[in-house]
Amino acid sequence: MVFMDTPGIHKPMHKMNEVMVKTALATYNEVDVILMLVEATEQPGGGDKFIIETLSQVKTPVFLLINKVDLVKKDALLPLMQGYSKLFHFAEIIPVSALKNDIGGLLDSILKQLPQGPKYFPTTSLLTSPSGSLCRSSSGRRSLSLRRKRSLIPRQCHRRNEGRADITRITAVIFVERDSQKGILIGKGGGMLKQIGTLARLDAEKLLGTKIFLQIW
Repeated sequence: MVFMDTPGIHKPMHKMNEVMVKTALATYNEVDVILMLVEATEQPGGGDKFIIETLSQVKTPVFLLINKVDLVKKDALLPLMQGYSKLFHFAEIIPVSALKNDIGGLLDSILKQLPQGPKYFPTTSLLTSPSGSLCRSSSGRRSLSLRRKRSLIPRQCHRRNEGRADITRITAVIFVERDSQKGILIGKGGGMLKQIGTLARLDAEKLLGTKIFLQIW
């Protein structure tokens, strides 16, 4: 069972965003099951409806995963599921809680949709990305989540070992499209950039299983 994590689907405002959205949409016909993730704490919004519109011509089964069900009362969950059912014919709607590590019968439901095929990766493999890509994803994701903005900031990360064998040194460069974004990312007294660096370092240490020395530019 191989999972693909696509870029976020949204109405693109810039050329780079257009490329990322096209990349995400291109996977619709390359997979056996599509998983759409929403949050139980929010009603369907414009972004959700836009994604559903892109799914209208897709023949691939679509599962709706409603995350953060641990934050809402059970009697509020059913109306939410019914609301989404009116927007699209989902193959299944599955409530999950990432925090509680509760994914219900998701894996079994996916397995029923999968055809027999060759083993693409070794049984012991959990990730296919090299460590540099994982770090790049970690630092970028942190910068985006802390900014709480819709526009995407491209980022780049290089991994190299220096000095002690038990420490990985990472230099990450975050590129912005406009000068006005620099101040947002750096924050007052560098506080935002420091917070991004701390959280990204912790993420990278979990992924690589080693101590990390991280510099962000």
